[in-house]
Amino acid sequence: MKRISLCLLIGLLLLAGGCSGNKQEMAEDMPNMLDVKVTINPEIADVNKTVDFKADIVSNGKRVKKADEVKFEIWKSQNNNHITIEVKPNEKGVYEIKKTFPVQGTYYIIAHVTAKGMHAMPKKEFTVGSRSSTE
Repeated sequence: MKRISLCLLIGLLLLAGGCSGNKQEMAEDMPNMLDVKVTINPEIADVNKTVDFKADIVSNGKRVKKADEVKFEIWKSQNNNHITIEVKPNEKGVYEIKKTFPVQGTYYIIAHVTAKGMHAMPKKEFTVGSRSSTE
């Protein structure tokens, strides 16, 4: 009986040692999470006035200043004509563009962001002028 208990104890110790692993290796295996915050200023804009779009990208608590790819996809509600604009970071590492819109209505933007082996696609809505009655 003592032999069986001793063998079980040794087996459990070996199993526990094998399962504990190296915490650093485990952390390296975890994917980098992307947090992409898109801001639109103003969210309700006047026709033919500049709208500022920004994407602030954070991975594991640190700003990503050099993403693999950042594109803004913008379109008017009820319209299949989407435009895609490649965006580069400013000196602070924020991805930003300015754009004007000649037609009022509801618009959407998706920031397509690829960085640190991950991809994120946050979507936001904004208005130029006023919404039409069908929107």
